[in-house]
Amino acid sequence: MGGFKLVEVRSVGGDLVVSFRGRGVSIASTVIGGGIASGVKYAIFHRVDSDFRGDPRSEAESALRSLGLSVSESLVFLTAVDVTKYHVVLESSISDITVCVIVTLGLTNAVTVPQSHSDVERVAHYNSTIPHTINILAVTNRALSSLALVDAVKTVSEAKAYAMYCLDYRVNGKLAIGTSTDAIAIVSLGRGKPLPYAGVLTKVGALLSMLTCKAIVKCAEEKWGLRRQRSIIDRLGEYGIKLSDIVDAALELFIPHSSSNSGRSVREVLEGEVRRVLDDVNVASLVIAALKLHEIASLNLLPGMEAKEYNGDPVRLVADEILGLALALYLNGWNAVFEYYRYDTRKPGIISKLPPFVDDIVSALIGGVTSRIYSKTG
Repeated sequence: MGGFKLVEVRSVGGDLVVSFRGRGVSIASTVIGGGIASGVKYAIFHRVDSDFRGDPRSEAESALRSLGLSVSESLVFLTAVDVTKYHVVLESSISDITVCVIVTLGLTNAVTVPQSHSDVERVAHYNSTIPHTINILAVTNRALSSLALVDAVKTVSEAKAYAMYCLDYRVNGKLAIGTSTDAIAIVSLGRGKPLPYAGVLTKVGALLSMLTCKAIVKCAEEKWGLRRQRSIIDRLGEYGIKLSDIVDAALELFIPHSSSNSGRSVREVLEGEVRRVLDDVNVASLVIAALKLHEIASLNLLPGMEAKEYNGDPVRLVADEILGLALALYLNGWNAVFEYYRYDTRKPGIISKLPPFVDDIVSALIGGVTSRIYSKTG
């Protein structure tokens, strides 16, 4: 797979084996090599079965025996993703400081910051059922003090969270911070005078931060398929609003016309029209505006209205209806406006479960779609 200044990366069986160009001191949350260790020579990204339920340490030790490597010289990451496919290696230098970051990435068990005890329990359940992971190995040629090693973990963790923000990847509408089983390892190859710090304002920290963020985004987009330019249908799905939910809500109040459909079912006609209008950048912009406004208000960041009041859908908040009106008018003029009000008033299906801003924008979307179908067949 090619060599770099600080590491050599190769695929062995289903594993990714990283050999350091020298022995290093590490701080890690890995299964093998966790904590602070010295004399580290290798890092292994080991793939486990998707239904893995065994002992992680025993599995890691078995992988090392198969590779002929020593536990005392190795760091071992575990994940269920194909590490030979879903990985990115980036390396860069500033002056005499070089950093190499290697990321393997899987996102099926992404998590956000728990807000309650029940959220904590759900995270624990995810951790026991879906073993995908974001694993990050960061290597620098420079010696790092003990403080700097800890600082580096903080810097890499911050960059991972920012990468998730850049991807706008969500768990039930809330921004993901990673997965429930992520691991980080920092390795210092010990050259030069130990650097005292590794925060983002230091050269080594800046490299760690930049490369970690770039590697995660690159791996997510190019390997995992989580594009920043993914469709608004995908984005709605990350907020728990599936295309089928939208169509089901539309069907509840839809009035079929005998001359419509051209042999297609009503569901197919509605789904096709929803897809068509959501491909419009202006429609996508208004939908995203509603989603972001809901997020801002929920975080108590909407000036003049506390989150508690917002969650009660207060009468004095009319911006949500104005946004819905704008979308309806754009999609099909006043015909769409009347449909929008019909759906927003009766709130069929998933609309009844949606928060302010989001319920109006989905009602307007449906109203625009149904009125366009009526206009074509009426």
